[in-house]
Amino acid sequence: MKMSLRGFFLEIPLYFWLEKAYNRLKGGSRMKMIDVTNSHYDLVTKQLECSDASIVKVYTLGPTTVFYSAAPTHKNIIVINKNRPVRAKEIDFAIAKLFQQNNRDNVEILEAHNFVELELRL
Repeated sequence: MKMSLRGFFLEIPLYFWLEKAYNRLKGGSRMKMIDVTNSHYDLVTKQLECSDASIVKVYTLGPTTVFYSAAPTHKNIIVINKNRPVRAKEIDFAIAKLFQQNNRDNVEILEAHNFVELELRL
């Protein structure tokens, strides 16, 4: 079967649309957590000096900022979005990526308008 150039270019957007729809149905997440710790040098060094944390990382999920700290007795995540309330899928994504858990069991959650604090006791 021979396809014209026009038919080829009409099929490409359909393929990408179908792939996107399939990924949504199977629960695939398109969120990406980007490490921006180097951009927050002062905050990280102050946190390491003033707390029992041994690891402090800063990530971004688009307009949402995620602060992660780990100490020998607990792990903390703070999720902040200055423009809108933090979404449940952002909270679940942060728990899955940083706490390596798929549910909110054993995680203490404190929610405010644009701010969520998550704590996992070890």
